[in-house]
Amino acid sequence: GGSTQWVDANSDDTKKLTVNSISTIGGNVYAGTDKGMYLTRNDGGAWSICGNGLPASPKVLCSMVKGNTLYAGLETSGIFESSSYGSTWSSKNSGLKMAKIHVLSMYREGNVYFAGTDGAGVYISVDKGASWNSSNFGLPAKGKIKTFIKKQNHLVLKTKWFLCLCGSQKSGERRIFN
Repeated sequence: GGSTQWVDANSDDTKKLTVNSISTIGGNVYAGTDKGMYLTRNDGGAWSICGNGLPASPKVLCSMVKGNTLYAGLETSGIFESSSYGSTWSSKNSGLKMAKIHVLSMYREGNVYFAGTDGAGVYISVDKGASWNSSNFGLPAKGKIKTFIKKQNHLVLKTKWFLCLCGSQKSGERRIFN
């Protein structure tokens, strides 16, 4: 069989950045970093910052794509959306209760979006991120929601200390494992 070779896709501008998330739309690759959202249109040949509308020096912790819309979860500024391939961004924080919410992870199931936070649990949006509602029944208090994955009919989320099996579509059960 053939072998696969990894190739460095960094420019001098991006070699010193911490990359927290990667998302793609078509041929565009977006890297959420400690210094903002970066974009390459040529497989890493050149990277540019794409942050018009984001707060100054945003730390992008996670990102998610739905169609041609990119969502970014920021360390202290909540959730932002771009439907212009990263050219412009708008805040999508309606319903998020903390002034400086840390969005650590994002996940979508159809048109239902989930945001995992640092200390405020899980938020759910049923209107493409226009508004958010807290959904923490059965979760550890002030959990850091680090990861979401889909396992059959369950949404599994990982906190710092727990794995939670949430929202079985068959019975609505919620279980917490530690």
